Amino acid sequence: MAGTKAVTLTELSELVSLIHEAYTDQSAWLRFVQNAARALSANSAFVTSISPVRQTGLWIPYRVDDPAMRQYEQYYRNVSPIRAGLRYAAPGCFDLVRGSDIIADAAMQKTEYYNDFLRPQDWRWVSGITVAPDAPQPLHYYVGFLRGTRSADFEPELDPVFRALGQHMAHVERLFRTRTLVRESAFAAGASAAYFLTGEGRLIEYNAAGDDLIQRRIVRVGPRGLLLGTQATDLWLQGALATALVRGGAEDRGLRLRAVDAELGELLYELRVLNEPPPVPSLRGARFLLVVGPPTVPDRAQAAVFAQRLFSWTRAEYDVASRLSSGQPLTEIAKARDSTLATVRSHLKRAKHKAGIRRQVELVRLVMKLENGELTQPPAPQHDRNAVATT
Repeated sequence: MAGTKAVTLTELSELVSLIHEAYTDQSAWLRFVQNAARALSANSAFVTSISPVRQTGLWIPYRVDDPAMRQYEQYYRNVSPIRAGLRYAAPGCFDLVRGSDIIADAAMQKTEYYNDFLRPQDWRWVSGITVAPDAPQPLHYYVGFLRGTRSADFEPELDPVFRALGQHMAHVERLFRTRTLVRESAFAAGASAAYFLTGEGRLIEYNAAGDDLIQRRIVRVGPRGLLLGTQATDLWLQGALATALVRGGAEDRGLRLRAVDAELGELLYELRVLNEPPPVPSLRGARFLLVVGPPTVPDRAQAAVFAQRLFSWTRAEYDVASRLSSGQPLTEIAKARDSTLATVRSHLKRAKHKAGIRRQVELVRLVMKLENGELTQPPAPQHDRNAVATT
């Protein structure tokens, strides 16, 4: 049977660097599993979610053929990981899974998973690492390494390598998850609750302020998604999710709501579309970010000055954009300004063109930053400012 070579400090350092890189560039996951498989003398390797409920779409295989990949992914999406011998790590921690824990177990050798999947793939020994975010609802993921029947089990001497990788994975997961939560949920005075939701509105994750609202039963987690406390807010959330799915986040109308809570007073609810899934594995299934917090009082006079200085907006262009960001439909804006709908659309089109943006949702976010005092310098251009903006 084939043995294994010792993992050098240089190889371990390169693997640790790839773990960090993978949280900003998903392609680094493949380089990580390739290099780790070679260092550990593994025939195959993969990174995947091990959640039996939520689907994150995270599946990075190395030397795993397409039919096997689909079967393995399907298995972990529908069968409890406990049946496969995988232990849940404690929140914020990692756990090692030795090959003997899974394959050599007599009960496992009688399962359909072992006989219909592992044996045909010539996968005899499996070892890996489970990682759990330090979060209220941790979504674990698993990095697995496999050897065939002509190889020996993973040597106990490799345990320090697995532990070192697991420690860095847990640390980087915690670091980048915190960064993502801070960046995405920065809103109002910074004390807002943030809830990451799937495309169907199911809860994936939330920050500490979001956990506080759940503990106080101001927000509840139902079988089909979040419940915001009243029929009006629940209906708004259902409508906002449907609107965002249809429009792809291109417009912000209907995605913000002001409502009064009996305990907290006036709250502002905002549903944001995440155009790109967060790079953190535990948040990869997120499509939307629901933010709940106290509304700020915007300084529109100062914001209008900055808008003119930064983007050469006229007062009319700023006023229309500001009304749009507050949730007013275009027809109401036209009525309030005693102008036509075509004139309102023209103001918005010119405002987007001057700001170098194309989408209405970008315009709304820009105005919010202006009115919250977060923008005093022009943002980096995203495309040619001479291009014609589309409505």
